[in-house]
Amino acid sequence: MKAIITVWMLLLGYASTAFAYELAPSPNWVKDNAGHILPLAKDSTRGASSLYHLIDRQLYFDGSTHRYFRFISTPLNPRGLEENGKINIAFAESHEQVAIHHIRIIREGKTLDQLDSVRISEFRTEDQTKFELYNGDLTVNILVKDLRIGDKLDVAYSIVGSNPVLGDLFSSTYTLAWSIPVAKLAIRVIDNANSGIYAHPINSTAQPNITQTRWGTEHTVVITPTEAIQLENHAPKRILQGPRLLFSNTQSWQEISQWAKQLFHYDEQEQSSKWQAWRKDVASAGSDEAKVLKALKLVQDNIRYVGIEIGENSHRPRRPSEVIDHRYGDCKDKTLLLI
Repeated sequence: MKAIITVWMLLLGYASTAFAYELAPSPNWVKDNAGHILPLAKDSTRGASSLYHLIDRQLYFDGSTHRYFRFISTPLNPRGLEENGKINIAFAESHEQVAIHHIRIIREGKTLDQLDSVRISEFRTEDQTKFELYNGDLTVNILVKDLRIGDKLDVAYSIVGSNPVLGDLFSSTYTLAWSIPVAKLAIRVIDNANSGIYAHPINSTAQPNITQTRWGTEHTVVITPTEAIQLENHAPKRILQGPRLLFSNTQSWQEISQWAKQLFHYDEQEQSSKWQAWRKDVASAGSDEAKVLKALKLVQDNIRYVGIEIGENSHRPRRPSEVIDHRYGDCKDKTLLLI
């Protein structure tokens, strides 16, 4: 099976030999939020495998998206060592790149720089292949050496890039609470593109503080500490549990609908002779009902399901002539071909 998937990667044109990450300092727009972290109450962390001192999420939007992540945690037992000793950074290879800023261990008051000693590798994250879905995602895996119980681990990295299919659209959602408390949660969203980003709380009353700085319009939220919440096991993914904060530059579904409509536009003059033949076949079926049934049968019987949802094709369907030539497509490919 592994060999088959590798062949698919080559055929689909997104096998890469270059590293998709770099080691680089934190961007100059990033704010250091590691100060003023109060210790968590002991009774609030009873039974926990790790202490979480800081979760820091910052985002800079200038037409493209720059996402910054920083986490400071302490493993309390062997399970905590397993949780903290490996860091997986998932990203879309087609339009994103990872920058690793620092990996530090604070032990007995001393800060140990681990960036040069960690093991960093990449692997392809194709966990939907059994459903014939290919998204081209990669994961950068970091294994931290010599991490011990009681150490503080301080990790910072960025994911840079936006899917070009989104154009000027922007949205990002942030979780505000987990099953265990976090001593400090810091969220900062900077709009440098004057795109009109606004916040929409979900299961929460949290609202950001909005200021104008040299970087743009800043939306900031700081919670010290976050509350521990009880999550329902086996809840459907469509159910958003717990408090969240959504940032977006659209205010209605109509705006999103207008954006999506243009993705389904194509030039009939550019379609292949095979597509023209299919259209003539459907047109000759007789009544409108017969034409619909004929079109359904052609698509269902001749186009197998394969979803190559890489880059723009995560949302933009392929041209009908391309789908007919390849004889495969995903839901949106088949829908555009049918209509």
